Amino acid sequence: MSPKLFTRLVGIGLVGFMAISGTATAWAGPVTTKVLISRKTLKPGVTLVHSRITVRGVFGAQEVYKIAWKVGNRHVSLHSSLLGPYDGSSTWITDHPISHLASSGAPAGMLAAMTGDYSIYKSWSPTRSITSGILMQNRKVFRFGTGSLAVGYKPNGRFTFGHPILRPMRLEFPGGTSATVGVFNPAPATLAGGAIRSDQVAVYTHAGQTITVPAGAIGVALSSDALATELRGSQTGFKNAKGVNKPESVVAFRITESTAERRPVSMPIAAPGSCAANVCQPAESVAVPNGGVVLLARTDTTNQVAAAGLQAQAALGTPAVNTAIDDAGWGNVSDLTGGKPMLVTAGHAISTRPDSVDSWQWDCGGGCWRPALVRSGSSAWMILIGGKSGMGLTMPRFASVLADMGATDALGFDNNNSAELWRPGHRPITGYGYERLLPTATTLSYRG
Repeated sequence: MSPKLFTRLVGIGLVGFMAISGTATAWAGPVTTKVLISRKTLKPGVTLVHSRITVRGVFGAQEVYKIAWKVGNRHVSLHSSLLGPYDGSSTWITDHPISHLASSGAPAGMLAAMTGDYSIYKSWSPTRSITSGILMQNRKVFRFGTGSLAVGYKPNGRFTFGHPILRPMRLEFPGGTSATVGVFNPAPATLAGGAIRSDQVAVYTHAGQTITVPAGAIGVALSSDALATELRGSQTGFKNAKGVNKPESVVAFRITESTAERRPVSMPIAAPGSCAANVCQPAESVAVPNGGVVLLARTDTTNQVAAAGLQAQAALGTPAVNTAIDDAGWGNVSDLTGGKPMLVTAGHAISTRPDSVDSWQWDCGGGCWRPALVRSGSSAWMILIGGKSGMGLTMPRFASVLADMGATDALGFDNNNSAELWRPGHRPITGYGYERLLPTATTLSYRG
């Protein structure tokens, strides 16, 4: 987060609708007065409110821009949106201004976009960055994070806060061994060339596709799509301690969270009529079942962890392969983005600086513009607050203002000259009147 670069009066930005004049309402908390400037319905159940407040102990009025909707509105969804191209080899994102979403990267039906996670510059020509924490879009993982604070976006304008960690999916076998997913839908002939290790499987997900088992491999069909619907990504150097314990690349993951319950799943092994037994041998062909997958594992290695495990499971009276999917409460999360810190929890505002927040982020040299994602009872908000010439609130003062306004829970995103709120066809609202180059944004869309 950069220091202030300019001193320029912020424009109202999201103009184009009639201002509503009103009398200042006096409050007893940190917010001492509030005046409604304007209110606009963006879509049924989604409103944009611009108000002006004064805050006890803070010089100057603060502009408040709040986009609100009812949690559970089936037309509304939140997203982690990349503002530029992603480099999978480095995990760097080419930075762009938030209004770049008008031409690229926006979800269908986007209504508005707000600052995303804090970011770290990695190169300057072009400007590229990484997010500070976890990043996932449409269940594709772009950055794994380390279990720091994040928000998971669910259908119908819902979201959940926590400290999610992305862990490899594991197929659990008798004797305590396990396998990971090494590749999706490869040409079967590539398996012997090292596409997967002996403690991994290749997964085929296209229903109706016929897979011919290559030499040096076996295949099984599962009548479960758990491996097809979990997270996709690529993590190199993972060591499976219950396998061969050597570095390998993994491509299927699940969300775990320390406060959430683990969800085990049993994936039944189907009996394909095209194979002589439950386990298909080389040269036999098996079709990917509807709602299921086909697995291939190598037998041309000294240590056949995955192949031996699948054969042992297939020999059981009720053949199945066990795994675990996203922890309870995280299974319908489509997008993940990091933030910091929790500004309000159960209605209580933060008052002590956490280790994840440095002193500049905490006070901005006296105050700056700040955004947040807020849950307020059955409603949710994207909110941006700041004063003229880039001045604004310290983090604890911002948190107390949100609590005073009715926030139940609130998570902060990158602030100061990164704090922005934008709607297609309108000038972005910022503290300095210019757009900063950033890697990601939090977007709100409306469909139907």
